[in-house]
Amino acid sequence: MAITRKRLAIAAGGVALLVGAYALIGTLVVPRLIRNALIERSAAAGLDLRIGALHAQPFRLALEASDVHLATRDGKRLAQAQRASVDLAAASLWQRTWIVERVALEAPVLYALPVLHGNGGASPPLVVHELAVKDGIVALANIPRLEHLELEVRDLALSGSATLAAAGSARTEGRLSLAPLQASGELHVERAALAELWRELPPGELGGSLRYRYADGKLALSSADVQATLRSGGKARLTGDLALPGMQGQLALEASDVPLALAQRWLPAVHVGGGTLQAHGTVHLGAKPRYEGAATIRDASIAGPQGELLGWRSLATTNLRLDFDPFSAHADELIAQAPHAKVVIGQHGELNLTRAFAGAGDAQPQGKHPAISVDRLTIEEGRVDFTDRSLQTPFSTTVHDLAGAVSGLSTVSEAPARIALDGRVGKYGEASVRGALEPVALATRTNVQARLQNLALADFTPYAVKFAGYRIESGRLSATLRYRVREGRLVGSNTLEFDRLKLGEKVESAGALDLPIDLAVALLTDSQGRINLAIPVSGDLRDPHFDLGGLMAKAVRTTLARVVSAPFRALASLAGRGDNPQLNELHFAPGSAELSPPAQEKLAQVAQALAERPRVALAIRAGYDPQADSQALKRTALLRELAKRAGYSAAAGASASAALDARDPKMRRAAERLYLARGGHLWDVVKLKPRELLAALEEKTELPANAIQALAEQRARAVRDALARSGVDAARIDAASPAPVTAQPDGVRTALQIKAG
Repeated sequence: MAITRKRLAIAAGGVALLVGAYALIGTLVVPRLIRNALIERSAAAGLDLRIGALHAQPFRLALEASDVHLATRDGKRLAQAQRASVDLAAASLWQRTWIVERVALEAPVLYALPVLHGNGGASPPLVVHELAVKDGIVALANIPRLEHLELEVRDLALSGSATLAAAGSARTEGRLSLAPLQASGELHVERAALAELWRELPPGELGGSLRYRYADGKLALSSADVQATLRSGGKARLTGDLALPGMQGQLALEASDVPLALAQRWLPAVHVGGGTLQAHGTVHLGAKPRYEGAATIRDASIAGPQGELLGWRSLATTNLRLDFDPFSAHADELIAQAPHAKVVIGQHGELNLTRAFAGAGDAQPQGKHPAISVDRLTIEEGRVDFTDRSLQTPFSTTVHDLAGAVSGLSTVSEAPARIALDGRVGKYGEASVRGALEPVALATRTNVQARLQNLALADFTPYAVKFAGYRIESGRLSATLRYRVREGRLVGSNTLEFDRLKLGEKVESAGALDLPIDLAVALLTDSQGRINLAIPVSGDLRDPHFDLGGLMAKAVRTTLARVVSAPFRALASLAGRGDNPQLNELHFAPGSAELSPPAQEKLAQVAQALAERPRVALAIRAGYDPQADSQALKRTALLRELAKRAGYSAAAGASASAALDARDPKMRRAAERLYLARGGHLWDVVKLKPRELLAALEEKTELPANAIQALAEQRARAVRDALARSGVDAARIDAASPAPVTAQPDGVRTALQIKAG
């Protein structure tokens, strides 16, 4: 019995010694061994592990570490924890596997996912039955920061929850295996801040769910259903599957009422004041991300420094493709409903569109443009408001009900776009545009024709005041404007037709033409009340001082100046006398008021031209030569007297000056008697030859005091009567005061003057 007790005491002492040794080794030696093993294993994986304090509880098979830091070899932080504890299963003592019953982490922080290398069999495998994380933080790049993370893994079952740094929460349920590292489950996010995903996103919330699976270093996402709600209004939803890394996959996109103002940062030159985006399609992710589907922008408004520029009720396409790397866009058909544009010329001649987009393309490399193409742009119910504030009285007009299409729009194709647009101008006017242009290089290839019909001329009074100095009372305008551009050179032909143009009062204007505009209008208005002008325009678009409006004004000024400076040239062309346009003067034989046949022909042509220009009036300024006409009148009076004394009729005497036969005995005797009767000497009668006698008699012939004035009036009356016989209304003919002139070889000139009727 004593021996038995002694053996028991020895055994108990041995056990106590073993227990003490176990406790001593487990407390003092094992922590150092485990620390070294963990550090060596981390180093083998390319990581740097640092542990502040490590304590072991050998009887509980538990380890507790504090101030744990994990980083890469180059010092990049991966994770840290204030405290970590591990409980090992008893089987770990005799098996070559570390069987971890439970791992607990307090206040851990995860900065990045470590890249783990295989152990190559150098270390025993690791089996973890339970993992618990309390008050952790996940601060990975490019994902929202997770705070107050609670995570529990037990028997491969994973559950966790966390709050997001800005707002919202996340939770997950699934399964996790640490050897090898694998995970799968479902993640739910509620009311997360959009700005946490991408700082460029507007204020809003994100929620949704997705399934995940991590294995063999790859993360795959499936059954994603993510909804974003913007604080300013609008929603977007993405559903589909993804594969990470590489962001491979397809997501169905549904977006509604997304504010167009989100695009403001990409349009610094203008202000996006309204509009919402609707989209329905597929987002393809991968090496070349793109979007394919439908898109609509509604109720858009884009403004510049001087106010609204563009807007539309709806801009929609059912087949849009957007590529993002590099950016390009293509639409089969783009339908613009009720688009409107405001074109404003400021007080100093600046154009609002030019001012708004000036310098907007500076960031774009010269010669490079985003690849944007639209097979067909259809316009419905369009409107263009035009205002010119550079005039003394601002001018405004509207092209409305604009409809048509522009086909082949492209920033990269060399083929020009085709234009076919029609609209209304004002109340009863029409407008149409046809042609082709190259959108990116308008100065390279453009061929456009615009037709305007039945525009109310009274609406253009501000321009008439500025350029002509007259108001417009009434009338209509139709025009065909053709412009062709090749390599920067503009060649334009403008055909203008004014119908029933009626000028109003004259207005003082500093920039008005110094021309008789009323006369020009009268000369240009035909018998149908129309004015047809052909105004050619040409210029170099590359010239920084190029001004199409200035060129048009100059061309009109030149045309009008040519007309009013040579009004009879214009009439001559109407009368078919373009080769000899001098219809402005007639010639009478000295002392005569009879129209010669050439003069009669001229007056017939003038009458014909006046019939074509019913708004033109005529003034007759009869001419007289005091010497030539006086001499001719005296001779005519003398010959009549001689014819009477010789027994010839007076009519014969009136026309006998050129056919006087001084050898006619009757005429000779009549002249001698008349000479003596007027106080001449007989000796003079004997010695003077017949012509000398006639000249002496002319000197003694006296005319009435108003004979020359009466002759001029007779000439004016002869012209008036001839025109009246040709159908010219006498009210259109005035007789101006006679003017003295010098007789020419072809006679004494009587002038015709054109004036506005």
